[in-house]
Amino acid sequence: MRASSLSLLFPIILFSTCIGVIDFPVNEVSYVVIYGQLTNLDEPQLIQVSRSSSRGKPPQPISGAQVELISSQGNFNAVEIKPGQYLIQGLTGGIPGQSYSLSVRVGSRTYRSQVETMPLSVGVDSAYHTFSDESVISSDGKRLVRLIYVHSKSTLPNSNNLFLRWEVEENYYFDLTDFPDPFNTPPPPCYASDRVNPQKINLINTAALTKNQIDQQLVTREIDFTFKSRHYFTVRQLSISANCHSYWARIRDVLANRGSPFDTPPATVIGNFTNPDDPAEKVLGYFEVANVSINRFFLVPGWIPFYLEPYCEYNPDKPFDKYPAICLDCSKLPNGSGEPPPWF
Repeated sequence: MRASSLSLLFPIILFSTCIGVIDFPVNEVSYVVIYGQLTNLDEPQLIQVSRSSSRGKPPQPISGAQVELISSQGNFNAVEIKPGQYLIQGLTGGIPGQSYSLSVRVGSRTYRSQVETMPLSVGVDSAYHTFSDESVISSDGKRLVRLIYVHSKSTLPNSNNLFLRWEVEENYYFDLTDFPDPFNTPPPPCYASDRVNPQKINLINTAALTKNQIDQQLVTREIDFTFKSRHYFTVRQLSISANCHSYWARIRDVLANRGSPFDTPPATVIGNFTNPDDPAEKVLGYFEVANVSINRFFLVPGWIPFYLEPYCEYNPDKPFDKYPAICLDCSKLPNGSGEPPPWF
């Protein structure tokens, strides 16, 4: 089948229950996409079930699926907490050395993942940041971009058989416009979470290393109005299976090579799900079982060496309808919520 202009917005589950996406082309067939991440941390263990859509459109959530975690600890059902997103019940986290698989029933079809064992060890990160400004040329002309780079110095276990992946998440408080009123009532609190550069996939196989310490730049983020209050970055180091590492490496290759007529067809990037009743059906996504360590730092406006332009600040000469929608309603902010992460 010829390649088309369809794409898969691949869901990436954030541990704060948000969903990020990786966008890469797929063939002209709509696929079931299942992505889940089970970790050792006391955090929501989430599964996303969706169907791929056309370019520029998000994947279509699949509601009403029956999702069950099968493990040596017992079996655990998941409940749907929002369309296409399922929370595993009764399990606060996995146990290193234990094995897990996932069963997902969509209508009359059942999809099962291969068994994944949670690795016994993971490294420790010491995250830090640097700033820079760069000139970029776009359709609007040349402009100066203020950037923050998130780095990590990692100390790894003395093992020559670890497969590691890194993710970076941001969380921040967002100041809604504070309009004057007789009672000086502040606007409601607003928090937001997101993945940083989800299309940059950071992988290491420790067998290729000659020492157990590495220093790497993980992601880049433009400084914008979201840095006008406390802004957190969380670095997550994931110790994963060799198969999972290979899967992410193939995804990274697809993202790096997109646009070339010699690209590997992305639909061949099959994860660890199959339909036992129809082995020929292609199912996208992966059930990832990871031993995770986290390291977190935050910034406040006074620590940022750049001027932050006013955005939501109240201006008596500014009509109400001229304020951006996100300055008035937290729900208009991508992944905005009135509830902070438990650690915030």
